[in-house]
Amino acid sequence: YTYLDAFGLGRPASIDFPGEASGDLPHVDDWCQTCGTSAAIGYGVSVTALQLATAYAAIANDGEWVEPYVVAEIVAADGQREVTEPRQHRAISAQTALAMRRMLARVIDVGTGTRAAVSGYSAAGKTGTTERFDVDLKAYSETDTIANFVGMAPIDEPQIVVAVVLDTPHGELDDGTEMRLAAGSAAPAFADIAGPVLHLLGVAPDRPVDED
Repeated sequence: YTYLDAFGLGRPASIDFPGEASGDLPHVDDWCQTCGTSAAIGYGVSVTALQLATAYAAIANDGEWVEPYVVAEIVAADGQREVTEPRQHRAISAQTALAMRRMLARVIDVGTGTRAAVSGYSAAGKTGTTERFDVDLKAYSETDTIANFVGMAPIDEPQIVVAVVLDTPHGELDDGTEMRLAAGSAAPAFADIAGPVLHLLGVAPDRPVDED
């Protein structure tokens, strides 16, 4: 619970995004015997895409959680400036953040996120596939999912974090991989977004560029 709270779950993440949902992180005093285990795999809590991106940004930022914001500053007609000063705190150590980036890199190199690989850049991230809760049946769906992939690049000095969340994706890839799984939908979407953004920002490649 302490770490989930440190990464900003259970409360609105942004300083200037009206109407943002807070997600749901029950207080540890209200946890059941299996709540800790369930939370570790994403059940029993709910998070927004912005909260996911902000949590991963802390890993990218050497363990420092920084409150996200949309407006950097406001300049009045008389030239006076009101600069946004986001809250920030240390969620984990820099050493732990680096270790996590390297573990998340393995997901793309040899794990479920191989389709998230970005040509020319090292990347780190994680697939997530959750059974969608059917409010009418009051049970988890056997077919519908929420597929997500959150990642960052490059690994050593991340410049971007991208969160892809897809509600009820369907279909199959050419090799038969189901798109309801994050490996077949959210992961390749990450690669399609991250590559052009890194080029647009002028980030120097740190890996060979795929010729195909």
